Amino acid sequence: MPVLVPTTLRASFLERKVLSMKQAEGLKKTSRSGDRADGRKQLLVYMKPALVTELKKAALDHDVAAFEIVEQAVKDWLQRNQR
Repeated sequence: MPVLVPTTLRASFLERKVLSMKQAEGLKKTSRSGDRADGRKQLLVYMKPALVTELKKAALDHDVAAFEIVEQAVKDWLQRNQR
């Protein structure tokens, strides 16, 4: 039996997803090599599933891309831990 989601919650989620997709449009790859128009490089990391879920929810809640949250967290960590 499918779970019924209130229309307002569904609309809110869809609106945030569309906004997220629109934000990502300007960040498309410029070549098959993985280079992006904004100069970022791809990095694969492994994280616990619950943390990935929380990251994705936070990105949607704050209307930012998940990589922006991770990028800021890494910058903060590096700044605190540099010798």
